[in-house]
Amino acid sequence: MNDLLLDDDFDLQIVGNDFVVGDSTEQNQKLLLVANKGEVRPYPAVGVGIAQAINDDNIGSVQQEVIKQFELDRMTINRLKIGKNGAMQIDATYG
Repeated sequence: MNDLLLDDDFDLQIVGNDFVVGDSTEQNQKLLLVANKGEVRPYPAVGVGIAQAINDDNIGSVQQEVIKQFELDRMTINRLKIGKNGAMQIDATYG
């Protein structure tokens, strides 16, 4: 999916006087993971809140929430693995 791209600080990328447009799949995944529920005003149920969720003893519930959020965003999850140390491997695409 192409969209406006953000930098690592979530600011719009601008080159010259133009916004940067490109594949936003990984960016969208990151935004869904870091957003807490209620932070996206028009969609209060959006967000995993990974900073808090990863401390949950039940990694399965975190994984289910990631799957739910990605599927609601119309992504197909090919692979999702969350390690006990919180490391994530994600292969999900739009399409």
